[in-house]
Amino acid sequence: MAEHEEQNRRTVLRLYQEVGNEGRLELLDELAWPDHVEHNPFPQQGQGVEGFKQRISMVRAAFNPRFTIEHLIAEGDKVAVMWSNHGTHVGEWFGFAPTGKTVIAHGVDIHQLRDGRLAEHWDVVDVTHFLSQVGVLPAPPAAAGSQRRSPLRVAPVGSEPRWSPCCGNGARTFACSRAITAGLPTSPAQA
Repeated sequence: MAEHEEQNRRTVLRLYQEVGNEGRLELLDELAWPDHVEHNPFPQQGQGVEGFKQRISMVRAAFNPRFTIEHLIAEGDKVAVMWSNHGTHVGEWFGFAPTGKTVIAHGVDIHQLRDGRLAEHWDVVDVTHFLSQVGVLPAPPAAAGSQRRSPLRVAPVGSEPRWSPCCGNGARTFACSRAITAGLPTSPAQA
């Protein structure tokens, strides 16, 4: 592994351990560029390092999560991370009242680094599985009574579908979650 890839790997590990798990948001001033770009922002989340802090604060306030890195791949200026986080739903999350339930979320993040600092971020999170754990949605048939995870639901590359449950695109993901809970069409067959 090239030296810059190892540095990028260490930076991303610090993000999950020291910022995500320990809540040391001030480290983002060191780990991320001031103009950090979030490609899948939460609704009302700002951009830049302050928006990044806001995102992590929101997750920590709602779930007090403990991130576990399942896989990490560093290549060139990008680091891909498949993660899980375990937490308790203790705070409001986009209009969903706290349930006190233990939740496990799964996702994939791609971080682009510039000179060893976080510059851009993309993610896909299994929102359907998460919402079933807090009781907003029924458990998916494949997950009912088993330890099997529901699949990530991702829109095809280059498409802009009218329906797209949990497509991993920020506000649209949460809009899809709201559509599911409201009984609105979430597939072409229902549209």
